[in-house]
Amino acid sequence: MKKLFLILIALFIATSAISQTTFTRDYLTYKTIDATSVKIIDCSASAVSVDIPSIVSNEGNYYNVTIIGAEAFKRCYSLENVSIPESIRTIEEGAFYYCTKLTEINIPSNVTTIARNTFRECNVLTSFTIPNNVTYIGEYAFYECDNLTSIII
Repeated sequence: MKKLFLILIALFIATSAISQTTFTRDYLTYKTIDATSVKIIDCSASAVSVDIPSIVSNEGNYYNVTIIGAEAFKRCYSLENVSIPESIRTIEEGAFYYCTKLTEINIPSNVTTIARNTFRECNVLTSFTIPNNVTYIGEYAFYECDNLTSIII
């Protein structure tokens, strides 16, 4: 009984450690979702061009990058373009909110959700292509994108 209890405690600690791990590589900060996946939770404000990897490593572990988290790139005033890999499935609320220099972004075909306020106030974004697999676009996703003249669905 005592052994079982110790094993359960060890598993709980290991699971808690995985769910709370954050780390930074290049301009991006990641948070583990589970044992094999991470989401981007922050980006350095000085980033101009970001190439999001599909796989990232931390302390010998490899993770699939599957989510761009809520407000991950918010107020990255220098950000001009972002390359998003096919591993991304979801772009959470306000992910690119107020990226006033963002001119180019390609959304991969695996993305199914573009959440509320995702590209709000991306003033120099002129065109945007929404992939076929997108089943949800949240309110104000392109609000105040003053130069947006073309959205292809």
